[in-house]
Amino acid sequence: MASYDRVAKVVAPKRIALAEAEEAYAVVEADLKAKQVSMGLLNCNIHIRQMCAQNIWKWVFSTYRSFAQKCMRNRTGIGQMLRQAEVTHA
Repeated sequence: MASYDRVAKVVAPKRIALAEAEEAYAVVEADLKAKQVSMGLLNCNIHIRQMCAQNIWKWVFSTYRSFAQKCMRNRTGIGQMLRQAEVTHA
């Protein structure tokens, strides 16, 4: 019985310290999870913006390509085609 009392006196403060450490760990872990979710949303946002930028550039290049092909078919210069486009759309 005396050895149980000695062990209990040694273990009790360690159990209290463990409980406090587990509480602190739970708080930090919850904060980490929240930041991971935030980071995931940020990554999605970046990915969406990259996809939009790629699609815009694809559209720009395809539009320019079709415009250049039109110029080649009509055997007109790009400057002349642009002036004609400005006149028709103004």
